[in-house]
Amino acid sequence: MNDRIDPLIAALGWLAVAVAGHAAPVEDGFRFDEGPALPTEVMEGGLGRAQGDLLALGADRTVDVLPSDGDAWEEAGRWENAPEAIDTAETDRGLVAVSGGDTPSAVLLTLGEGELRIAPLPELPFAVDGMRAVGIGNQVYVAGRQAGTNAFLRLDLAADEPVWTPLPTWPGPARRHPGLAPYQGDVILFGGESDGMGLSDGYRYDAERGWSALEPAPEPLGACRAFACGLSHILVAGGAVPDDQFMGYHAITDAWVTYDSLPRSVTVLGASAEGTRFTLLDAGGLLQ
Repeated sequence: MNDRIDPLIAALGWLAVAVAGHAAPVEDGFRFDEGPALPTEVMEGGLGRAQGDLLALGADRTVDVLPSDGDAWEEAGRWENAPEAIDTAETDRGLVAVSGGDTPSAVLLTLGEGELRIAPLPELPFAVDGMRAVGIGNQVYVAGRQAGTNAFLRLDLAADEPVWTPLPTWPGPARRHPGLAPYQGDVILFGGESDGMGLSDGYRYDAERGWSALEPAPEPLGACRAFACGLSHILVAGGAVPDDQFMGYHAITDAWVTYDSLPRSVTVLGASAEGTRFTLLDAGGLLQ
């Protein structure tokens, strides 16, 4: 595995480990600090931004907000009928929470004048196992496995009557929990699990040209989380990657690098990115 330190990746980051924090850029990667403690346990995948503020969807059905100019979490409201399993997609209109379980559902969470609004969206046309979601502008993409095959769908929030549209799938094996990230209007997909095995392949989806293969990760990624960082990098954490490391994919050079930047082992359950700032959700306790 390439363990070279790439100075291009040095960037701001946020880490939420039952807390939310921030990192200062350093020459060899990231430096993480503690931040305001989360008031409740957060659902897996239940982290994302709406109207510039960070939302955390609690397992107890509360929704907490960390304002962009604040240093403490506040309860924004409740999502009483939240499903047990979700993933979130950050869009221009707000945070979309999607459930791909036996009773698929989707909602749009927005913030206005300190008030949380939850609007229903069209439900997925079928259950998607091991679903992951990503937002690009007003588009929401979902990827996972359906009846033993890959499933890839898109919802256009700007349409007069939004509807989930099945799209051509990537050429690799059927998988659960792939890492999804946006990059310059395209969808990047890495890893995932297939029959209990971690996958290392990666693909890029362009709405006009379809899927193209990317350089595989140097090791299997498994059930990972992927998120954009800056103009050229996709960071990947979790899966079979040692849980005190990041892996970084450089989209311009189609190459990988590994970073030993996390201060301890972290189990990533959700991620949010904004420019060169990012937030991770972890259930492993306080950041030491």
